[in-house]
Amino acid sequence: MRIAVVDIGSTTVRLEVAHAGRPVYRQRAWLWLGDAVEAVGAIPGPKLDGVASCVAGYVGRAREHGVDRVDVLVTSPGRQAANAVELLERVERAAGVPVRLLTAAEEAR
Repeated sequence: MRIAVVDIGSTTVRLEVAHAGRPVYRQRAWLWLGDAVEAVGAIPGPKLDGVASCVAGYVGRAREHGVDRVDVLVTSPGRQAANAVELLERVERAAGVPVRLLTAAEEAR
């Protein structure tokens, strides 16, 4: 089975495609969402657009690699931003796959 994970974090958005437990493709974008949350308490509209576009592109790239499943996971920006619900909704709409917000304990594991 070939799977992909998109990880939306405070600094980067990462894509990893794996087959049989081994990575076959990786990509990373530096979006600095945590800096925005720290500075203004929320993720500004242009950054929301950027992360949604990035994740949609990553899901497309994962599909090009023949994945059977794509998981999109959001870490601390989705827990700390005042507009976290908007972040989750916009990413899910753009990516066309469910988005899951990790708890702090899940992220630590």
